[in-house]
Amino acid sequence: MLVTMMDRKQVYTWWSLFHQEDDVIEVRVIGEKNYSGYYKDVENLIRDIEPIDNLNGEQIYFTLNTINPDCYGRSQNERLSYMGKTTPTTSDNDIVGRKWIMIDLDPKRPAGTSSTNEQVEKAHLKAVEVYKFLKANGFSEPVVAMSGNGFHLDIPCKMAISDANDAIIKRFGMALAMMFDDEYIEVDKKVHNRARLCKLYGTTAKKGTPNLADRPWRVSHILKYPDEIVPTDIAYFKKIADLYPEDAPKPSSDNNWGKEKFDLVSFLDRHGIRYTAQRVADGTKYVLEHCVFNEQHKGKDAAIFQRDNGAIAYVCFHSSCSQYTWKDVRLKFEPDAYDKKDYQEYQFKRRYDYRHQFQPEPFKPIEETEEKGKVWLKMSEIKKPLFSFNDFIPSGITELDRRGVGFKRGMVSVWTGKRGCGKSSLLNMLILNAAQKGFKSALWTGELTDSMAKTWIYLQAAGKQYNERQYGTDYFVTPEKIADRIDPWIDKYFWLFNNKYGDNFKQIEEQVRKLVKESGIDVVIFDNLMTLDIRMLDENKYDRQGILLQSLEDLAKELNIHIHLVAHPHKSLAYIQVDNISGSGDISNKADNIFVLSRVDTAFKQNAKEYMSAMDYQDIIDSGCTNVIEVGKFRSKGTLMGSFFKLWFEEESNRLKNNIAESIVYGWEEPPHQETLPYYDSQPYVASKEEPIAPPTIDDGFVPPVAGCPF
Repeated sequence: MLVTMMDRKQVYTWWSLFHQEDDVIEVRVIGEKNYSGYYKDVENLIRDIEPIDNLNGEQIYFTLNTINPDCYGRSQNERLSYMGKTTPTTSDNDIVGRKWIMIDLDPKRPAGTSSTNEQVEKAHLKAVEVYKFLKANGFSEPVVAMSGNGFHLDIPCKMAISDANDAIIKRFGMALAMMFDDEYIEVDKKVHNRARLCKLYGTTAKKGTPNLADRPWRVSHILKYPDEIVPTDIAYFKKIADLYPEDAPKPSSDNNWGKEKFDLVSFLDRHGIRYTAQRVADGTKYVLEHCVFNEQHKGKDAAIFQRDNGAIAYVCFHSSCSQYTWKDVRLKFEPDAYDKKDYQEYQFKRRYDYRHQFQPEPFKPIEETEEKGKVWLKMSEIKKPLFSFNDFIPSGITELDRRGVGFKRGMVSVWTGKRGCGKSSLLNMLILNAAQKGFKSALWTGELTDSMAKTWIYLQAAGKQYNERQYGTDYFVTPEKIADRIDPWIDKYFWLFNNKYGDNFKQIEEQVRKLVKESGIDVVIFDNLMTLDIRMLDENKYDRQGILLQSLEDLAKELNIHIHLVAHPHKSLAYIQVDNISGSGDISNKADNIFVLSRVDTAFKQNAKEYMSAMDYQDIIDSGCTNVIEVGKFRSKGTLMGSFFKLWFEEESNRLKNNIAESIVYGWEEPPHQETLPYYDSQPYVASKEEPIAPPTIDDGFVPPVAGCPF
């Protein structure tokens, strides 16, 4: 009877996840003797590695990324061969594509020793932290494994081979090390090379003396894998890589214009910023008592990192503070540290995230009083008007808010676009992004049933990290346990009109007044003009549309709210412009703002170039965006007219994002949900097999030999 530590079922599962049809995988044995083999047949692979896994000292690895298929012609084809000095093995030049990025979380310990159970548990807790961070930033579900002495998070990707991509992956690992290294666990910064070897899961990690009581050998295990392997776009890796400070700081006030390294400790002490310093990666991390922008973000949630070369970075793990950099920290305490443009950018970030702290006063009829003075004033009696952000509701479209501040109270915005261009998704985005800033919205929709409206809003509120694909289709749903957590948050900020009470505008208008008075609504949305019953306004169809717009304008001013109205365009047009709204010309004349939403599809590419500048058209096409907003009218800032704002549609969440790597964590999950890894038995695992086991597939519902629930 063959007795071995190797777990065959784990090896089969590893193969089904990491091997694709016609892929070549190199197996590398490293120990007292070194071996190499190239395989397309898992049975041959198991035949060769099982006896070796039972030996002392030899450890078994595999190549993570896509190997040039010509390497299959080497002498070690479908067999392990002893590695002599001239035996060719997979080099970086032999890799033709990246399909996995490995994050290796390893306990700090003397070289050549196995981890203690306590050290492995610390690696487990660190894996939870990194996993939560990646999911909150939009990364696809990784394969999670206990490597024997630590933990792996293997992130699927589909990345071309280039020096630029290599640099991104290297900096990605350095950024993670900067954020997550501590006195016990470190992120391995040497696993970024193309021909990276990884533990072959199901085989034994053998370091040091065999099976010491406090440092046992363990069989590596895959703890969790997704139902579907979805590659993470390189933009997400770049977003994290960009958190790592530049290789060499440019001359600035931070380094006395190149003469010396900025004295970060002195800065922290001078401004009373409490911290704990620890040595990590290639510098020092100062873990702050709390985030400098939100004191509720405590306990290792924020840190400042200074590399040995002087470069500095600031990171807060909360989504609401993720846009802040070291420059913003400096400007918060020393407003004159940089030039005026930098300070204005810092001010925009602060307003954009914390505008909900400044709630407007409720609307009251004007009554002339001695204290306030005359109702009608002469110019000489008028003080210089003050700009107030209380008058604007943010859209969540970053560049629109940056250039136009947001949607001004007392105004009406009209949205138009072809059917299927994403208008409902965009309206949901406006609702959720307003809620994120503490503003309240109400929606009347003649397009969707109550349940469908909830389905779509919850897909966007949850995000792709929580929505689940249904039975291999392109249909996604928000799990009930997540919806139950969204309910109490969204109920504070959003009201949906019950369609059972009809579509009569005058009745709805009355209810809007009542809701604003009772609940302090900031935004009201009507979706859409064609399904709203306005026959009571006038006999003539087109006159009544003009009357409706004037009624909405009056209502917005009366209640000090912003109103959005969806109006469909003429159906026959190939490309929609501002003047193509179906119905009365008063719609576009009376509206304060007009926006046209388009999908960047084949029809758009064929027709849009005739109606926009070559520079705008090429910028849109080159960006790879999926949707674009054209500003046809913007009363509070006329210079926005003719501007285009690009958006990226995300299928798993129905979100329209400001960039492909944007990942919003809405208020229902602030602080982020505390996920846990599956529990594993840290004692040595020995599998005894008398007969071969048939290879399982992903569809077999394989459950790893560990207890506990999935993430």
